[in-house]
Amino acid sequence: MANLDKPSADAVVDILSDLNMPMIFATHSAYAVQHLADRLIVLEHGTIAYDGVCNSKILEKLKKT
Repeated sequence: MANLDKPSADAVVDILSDLNMPMIFATHSAYAVQHLADRLIVLEHGTIAYDGVCNSKILEKLKKT
C-alpha cells in the first residue's frame, strides 16, 4: 500500500473491509492498520513486542519508535 496513491489505497481498504472476514494482514502501513485492524500484533526482530487492541494511542506510540 505504500506505493499506492490515496484513492487507490482507499479502494484497497474498502475492498478488504467489505470482505467482513477474519484475515492476517502484514503491512508497514499505519493507514491500513488504522482502517482495518481490530487486533494488532507488532513484531520487533522476530519477537512479539505488542499484542492487543488496535487504537489511535497505540498507533501514535508505534509511529514514534
